[in-house]
Amino acid sequence: MVRYNIGYAVKCAFVAALLFGSSVLSNAESINVESFVNSAPLKGAVVGLAIIDMDAETLIAGHDTYLPLVPASLQKLIVTSSVFKCYKPEERFVTGIEYSGTVNGGVLEGSVIVRGCGDPSLGSAFSKQKGDAVFYEILAALRKNGINRINGDIIADDSYFSFQGIQPSWLMEDIGNYFAAGCYGINFSDNLYRLYVKSGAKGSKASVTECRPEIPGMKLNGWFVSEGNGKDSAYITGLPFVNERFLSGRVPINRERYVVKGDIPDPALYFAGRLKAFLSANGISCSGGITTARLAAIDNMRIPERGETTLLCNHYSDRLSDIVSVTNFRSNNLYAESLMRWVGGAKGMTRSVEGGANAVVEIWRGEGVRMDGIKIYDGCGLSLRNRISAGTLASILAAVGRNGEIFDAFLATLPEAGKEGTVKMLLAGTPLAGKVWAKSGSMNGVQCYAGYCCTDRRLAFALIVNGFSSERWEVQREIGKFLYSAFTGE
Repeated sequence: MVRYNIGYAVKCAFVAALLFGSSVLSNAESINVESFVNSAPLKGAVVGLAIIDMDAETLIAGHDTYLPLVPASLQKLIVTSSVFKCYKPEERFVTGIEYSGTVNGGVLEGSVIVRGCGDPSLGSAFSKQKGDAVFYEILAALRKNGINRINGDIIADDSYFSFQGIQPSWLMEDIGNYFAAGCYGINFSDNLYRLYVKSGAKGSKASVTECRPEIPGMKLNGWFVSEGNGKDSAYITGLPFVNERFLSGRVPINRERYVVKGDIPDPALYFAGRLKAFLSANGISCSGGITTARLAAIDNMRIPERGETTLLCNHYSDRLSDIVSVTNFRSNNLYAESLMRWVGGAKGMTRSVEGGANAVVEIWRGEGVRMDGIKIYDGCGLSLRNRISAGTLASILAAVGRNGEIFDAFLATLPEAGKEGTVKMLLAGTPLAGKVWAKSGSMNGVQCYAGYCCTDRRLAFALIVNGFSSERWEVQREIGKFLYSAFTGE
């Protein structure tokens, strides 16, 4: 979900398009690119297009092929394709649970330390595992070691990723909302909470009746206004690690229990608190407090390192292929941000967006992909500063398609056009439904698709439209008509 208006930045890109010029290469007369880019729904828009025959390694159709444009959620394809170059599809990532000190008579004279690995599936609603699975694993491990009381702290070590969980180029109005959740060394329960809102007559203040889960110490300022019957334009705004949130915008009128979702300010601290409460409810008391590696660093408190602790158990993430599937099928921003950081770490760079961005460029430049003009400011596509050309993206997809070791695994993470996900309506009811695997990307003034068509030949494609002013459905319909013609020759 992205709520941007690309406005001036993309209009300026149109001038750049004139400088780049237009290229149309086709071995099929039926691929009428000029008719498509000059169609009424695309009037005034900038269009980047590349369709590559993966086996022949030829560009069969293109337009402003190497003009860098705003990709929106197509940014996720750059990340998810890269991660399969770094790890096996069956890879699982490990959250380690350790303790410091000694155990005497059932009492741990020390602390329990949870070493995060940035796993976005930990407690996630989209995980293959139950949300509280990690808690039961920790409980079982403590009991196995004869521990029934903890005379120490619960420490959530969230230092595996950098503490910069959000990106400075994200819009301030988005930060604090669930789709702009920060990504940290410990993520839990999608880093998400829900406000349940009761709205009234038009123009009245809507009241928050419940926050689930409860975020200790969180303060809500402002309010939502009851307005209209359609979708909300409600915002929860707030900075990471700050337990103050500002409510603004509109929710539909006369609703008893309307949901607005926000991001948990400090997921690691929230996790530690949940773990302590869970253990207490199951007969293992903890006399100490809760803290995180970030807070410990602020307080100049040293956390025992590995080698100074005893391993209680390991919690394993979902398989990488499952995590990538959630990223691409559901366009999940938090998952994409974790993957970006894992890519950076796999290539010996920092486990940060910057490290991941450098690794992505290194990976695909090494495969011979032209990476000119690419700008990577996040892994999910929220940043308006992201830039990639249709030619670069299609070339990355084509390179994956020529690698039999990862192509099948990657293809399985993409929804089938005309059948599911965000491309359910694309090519629906045509003979191509189920023969095209793709991801969509959209924000205000941006509509794009990229993926594969596998019929009598294997094609990789990327189509990016920036700066349109028509109705979105008109642009989507025009894109569907063009892709059908391009892929079938009809």
